[in-house]
Amino acid sequence: MNDKGYKEAIDLAFELNQQGKNEESVATLSTIYKDIPADDIGSLGIVGSLFREASELHKGLYCFQKAFEVDPNNPRVSLGLFHSLWRLERYDEALDELKRFLFVSQSEEHSRLLSEMEEGFFSDTSEGFANPSLLIEAIRKELHD
Repeated sequence: MNDKGYKEAIDLAFELNQQGKNEESVATLSTIYKDIPADDIGSLGIVGSLFREASELHKGLYCFQKAFEVDPNNPRVSLGLFHSLWRLERYDEALDELKRFLFVSQSEEHSRLLSEMEEGFFSDTSEGFANPSLLIEAIRKELHD
């Protein structure tokens, strides 16, 4: 599929999603997501996020992993990968990605993520992380050691 074809499909899927037509959006994306070039990080991020929002978690993860291969230090890719792994209950992998990202990133995204964690980002997703401050301190300690 050419660039114009998959980008038009993404635009259509996004529009369908905005109209609340998630099944149609997912069906549209399912026909093109593997054809998106790995270097089109923006499209992979949009499609991965739309899949994740529609609970098509494995397809969303595929998109973020494909983008990660090209740009592992991209904050949006890393966060998409983290969220996809977390929602798939692959907690160890998600936390490994979070630690990796925090280690390599000195960006505004790094600060925002830590703030989200401090506001209780993990508090209702797993009993093991009901106290996010313990997780934050453990990650900070690991990063600074």
